[in-house]
Parts: sequence; structure tokens; C-alpha cells
Amino acid sequence: MEKINYKEIVSQYPWIIKRDQYAVISPDTDGFLCGLFMSNYLNWKVIGFYDGKILKIKKGVSVKDCVFLDMEILRKDVRSVGHHMNLHNINNPPSGYHQIMKNCINPNYIRQFDRAHNFSQKYPLGSIHLLFFIIDNTYSNLAKIKKMV
Repeated sequence: MEKINYKEIVSQYPWIIKRDQYAVISPDTDGFLCGLFMSNYLNWKVIGFYDGKILKIKKGVSVKDCVFLDMEILRKDVRSVGHHMNLHNINNPPSGYHQIMKNCINPNYIRQFDRAHNFSQKYPLGSIHLLFFIIDNTYSNLAKIKKMV
């Protein structure tokens, strides 16, 4: 089984460890946990919710200034973190797919996994676990980062 290189994720997506950011979360348990975790450890502010259909966001804030947690926003200028398998066949992606994934952290995409070939090997945990491992690997341990807040 391939391992995810969390330091490489931070190198490619440095915004994931940046302090004091706006977050939009999915309105489910994983989304709420992600929002609580990032607000507790990196002082992020949850300023909105998005369920895939309806977006509620703080007035005057652009989605380009936010990080969407526990969902993939397939727009190249919007940052997001998710773990869902949203590609059927990596060998036949929709036009422009790789371009729109440039600001999306997704462990299945990073490992080049798709539903057709790798569904049984997909990232088995929620977005909260992915964030936990990224932050923990960046700061050696969470107690250290908590002292910095």
C-alpha cells in the first residue's frame, strides 16, 4: 500500500498550514470536526457552510479567500480539501480535470486512484484524519503547535 507523503502535500499546497484563514465546511460531522480542528490549531475562522447545492458564507468574503473543508471544489482558483473519489477513470479524465485539481488536496487524486481501478484501496478515513496527519507531520506533534496559538 502506498503511503501519503504529508511533507510533499505541504510543499505543494503551503496554504494548508497557514494560520488565520477563512474556512467553509460541509454541514456534516466530518466537516464540523475539520472546522473545529483547524480553528483550534491554526486559528482558522469558519465563516460558511456548503452542502454541494447551497452556499452560506459571511457577507463580503470571496470564496477565493476561503479553504473548503471536507469537499472537493473543482475550480482551479478555489482551495479545498476532501477525500472523496470523484474520478471514475484516471486514464480518461474529463477535459481540464488535472488543471481544476491544482488547488484541491485529495489523497485519492494524489495517489492516482479512481473508482474503476482502486475503489477497494481508496483513502479509508475522513477529511479530519487527513488534516490531522498533515498538521501533525508538519509540526512534529500537536502539543507543540497548540502552544503557538
